[in-house]
Amino acid sequence: MEIPDIKQNKNIEYIPLNNGGQYNSLSGKTRILFVMEGAVYAESSYFHDSLVCERMMFILPEESDICLQAKGDVSIIIIHTENIIKWSKCFSPEEKNSLRIKDGYRMKPGFICLDIIEVVYDYLKTLQAYISFDVVSAKLEEIKLREFFLILSKLYPAEQLHSFLNMYMISDFYFTEQIRINYRKARNIQQLAHLVNFSYSGFNKKFKKVFGTPAYSWMQKRKAEDVYNELSKSSKSIKEISTDFNFISLSHFNEFCHKMFGQSPRQVRKQQTNG
Repeated sequence: MEIPDIKQNKNIEYIPLNNGGQYNSLSGKTRILFVMEGAVYAESSYFHDSLVCERMMFILPEESDICLQAKGDVSIIIIHTENIIKWSKCFSPEEKNSLRIKDGYRMKPGFICLDIIEVVYDYLKTLQAYISFDVVSAKLEEIKLREFFLILSKLYPAEQLHSFLNMYMISDFYFTEQIRINYRKARNIQQLAHLVNFSYSGFNKKFKKVFGTPAYSWMQKRKAEDVYNELSKSSKSIKEISTDFNFISLSHFNEFCHKMFGQSPRQVRKQQTNG
């Protein structure tokens, strides 16, 4: 079996394969795979023996392995990214809203490819050149990732983007990642559901399935642990901590601490300092 001549940077790979050649990758970061020339059979925990034709791209969640087998001579580029949510900033509020998961909508696991339009193909050829000349840096990676998601947001219809991102959005990793990033910003479950692009009812069902506990209970417990940590170990003022955790006022923060710890914020801090 032929071993591909892989040109790899930290987060970008260029992979040429001859007919019958294979590429295997264990689970890692979320990956976006672009078949520039030729075609491959793709196999993962999400889909089996799926043919990806020339000038097609698809997304693969973090927790999935991937095996590609070349059908003819093939050129592939793979972009690895830890946080697709970060790049959602490239979408306008209207575009984000069009991708929101609505009540009654049931996304199902499925293998969805998106056409590589000419602009994206030119973008990929530029990436290939950068890799060949070994000029890719962390800063350049960030610029090129932002460029890619800007292209997606401006040149592809919302319906196509929804299908393309489906593989990532159905994964439990995506959901837990969103919760981790956004839970501190929310004052209640309704706000958290909105921040992670779910309806209120759909959010509660998904949360219980993924975390095994009601969202409200988890959020109260997690916030209490983090608040206690900040009061015990940080040098921030009580007002700063209250603001960081998005409490409406110091009196609300005080009520929260009395409810969760049986003490005021000042008493918690004093007890830890004396201890």
